[in-house]
Amino acid sequence: MKTSFRSKISLGIVFIIIFTVGLSSIPLFIGTFSWIAFSVILVVLAFIAFVFITTVYVIEDEILYVKCGWFKPTSIEINAIKEISETNNIASSPAASLDRLEISYNKKDKVIISPKRKNEFIASVIKINPAIKIKLKN
Repeated sequence: MKTSFRSKISLGIVFIIIFTVGLSSIPLFIGTFSWIAFSVILVVLAFIAFVFITTVYVIEDEILYVKCGWFKPTSIEINAIKEISETNNIASSPAASLDRLEISYNKKDKVIISPKRKNEFIASVIKINPAIKIKLKN
């Protein structure tokens, strides 16, 4: 059975990206306009949008696949997951929101994700591995 969970997209992160790109674009409109620089900015924004839109977490058989844009998917054996905890860690990760889950697996491996349907995601993983510790903030 295959179940997919899209990444939640935080408007805060989108605003920060637009604000940062907007600030870096100011010289284009104050000084001499450069189509090359403008094109580079559009390509960067398109890349970021593509990564956000294509970030998905797929549970297939007993494997969790974390897919994000053109990056190589991460595969995690669900039976190797030790703990899932809520976090607002801003570390770079395949998560387009600050409403995140940190998944600890194997001995010291971790990945941070942000599924839209967080509770449904946790229930799907627990169904496969009921030994996973869940630490949710109340």
